[in-house]
Amino acid sequence: MLKQARQRFAARVPAIDGSGTPVFKVFPLQNLASRLRCRKYAFREFANLREAQRRGIPVPAPFAYFEKRRLGFVVANGPVIEDLAGWHDLRQFGGTLSAATMACEPLAELWRRGCLHIDARDENTLYAPEGHEYRIIDWQ
Repeated sequence: MLKQARQRFAARVPAIDGSGTPVFKVFPLQNLASRLRCRKYAFREFANLREAQRRGIPVPAPFAYFEKRRLGFVVANGPVIEDLAGWHDLRQFGGTLSAATMACEPLAELWRRGCLHIDARDENTLYAPEGHEYRIIDWQ
């Protein structure tokens, strides 16, 4: 389990062929209201990741969208995405000038590509351990 909240959780699952570990972001649907809201929310994240990738924005690779059904009703759903284990967000760089400079490139890239990320903040930009690559996450 990577992250758990009332509305969703994320888990890393080893790939069958040993090629990596995809991350399942699961949205449990417990009542009718949450089923209507979260169904669109999970699919929208998958669709937004695919569109951002199509536009050349560095995002975690979206592999699939899934739905778990019980008696014909969707009870959980979510995207399956690339695992970014070992990547760091800007909070881990502290309040340094380097962190502020690093935040500018992803924001400028979003603007150049004509995208609006309504939750663009330091926790949603992950950098590779070497600090040369980044991925923008949380595209709900």
